[in-house]
Amino acid sequence: MNQTPMKGYKRPIRISVFASIENPHFLSIFDVSDNLNKTETHCYYFNEMPQHRKALGWKTRKNSQLVSKNPISYFKAIHKAFRADHIFLLGIGASVPWLPLAGAIAVLLNKRLVIASEGLKKINTNPFLKLFLKPIYNRESIAFLAIGFKAHEDFQKLGMTRVQYYKFGFAEAAYNVINKHKQTSGNISVLSVGQLIERKNFQRILHSLSRYNGDKQIDYRIAGEGPLRESLQTQSKSLPPNIRLELLGNQSKECLDELFAEANIFTLPSEYDGWGVVVNQAVANGLPTLLSEGVRSGEGHLVKNGFNGYIFRNDSELDHAFHSLIDDSQKRNLLSRNCKEIWSKWNTQEIARRLCEFISDKRGSYNDGGPFSRIN
Repeated sequence: MNQTPMKGYKRPIRISVFASIENPHFLSIFDVSDNLNKTETHCYYFNEMPQHRKALGWKTRKNSQLVSKNPISYFKAIHKAFRADHIFLLGIGASVPWLPLAGAIAVLLNKRLVIASEGLKKINTNPFLKLFLKPIYNRESIAFLAIGFKAHEDFQKLGMTRVQYYKFGFAEAAYNVINKHKQTSGNISVLSVGQLIERKNFQRILHSLSRYNGDKQIDYRIAGEGPLRESLQTQSKSLPPNIRLELLGNQSKECLDELFAEANIFTLPSEYDGWGVVVNQAVANGLPTLLSEGVRSGEGHLVKNGFNGYIFRNDSELDHAFHSLIDDSQKRNLLSRNCKEIWSKWNTQEIARRLCEFISDKRGSYNDGGPFSRIN
């Protein structure tokens, strides 16, 4: 039986999150606010967690429920979830039609709806979404959390111009303390983390290293596994003798923590990454960070070009930034120190604090370029 709250007690704000899978990079933000007794969050998801995510340590939350994909079970979950004060959707193009339908029901019932999305890479191949999104979701009452640089533009191109867009990003509760990083003039450790696949584009870093004419001893370490292992090993044979490639395979969280602590430079050269939470860990560790423009957690979010890292658009920009970071320990020290300013806005506790203000009718109160800053 529900008890009446004691006089003067303000209950936590109830939140229901609908997602394709449980994503701790999103839900960890709510876990922090839940632990502060500011919110009470339940997650409803439609797909089991993939094995490769479980291998990374992703776990099921106690306040999460797998929703069966049949109408009766689905609407039972909807009935339970919609007792919340706020409805959040993580993604809008996944788990069609179940996930977008939950948002449509929230609109029809006049619930307070927030959509968070990395964008819509496959919008041109999904006519359902083209027909569905604008008439249902193009409303001033809906808040849209754009995860990463230009994520909101994917939706504006569909005519969703009345939605209120806000800057947002993924996080992870484990990385909340900036580690002061002393950059030395000795051997250089360059770190990348990700699957060994074409989209991650690690071969581009190897090409840049092959063009390096300095005498620094460089260890390029890649933590991750995939079908391009043999190809990368073959490519590394053409590197100068002072440069070595180490393919470390998949690593535990504890081993990754050590690798980040030992590194001098972090790089992620992906052709596309909707976010890339490994960039969070790089910035938390005070690492000068080198990103391709395809990594959406960079521009306007975790990396300010020339301040705590560099964002490159072509091989010339890559070589200039990368080789200067390798050779110049003072530059690495400066960029490392500047990470603290970036991280002060993007650590999980700060994002959670801003989340609590955001859902307490303080939308638009930030204009510092951090989470929940309004996008014009």
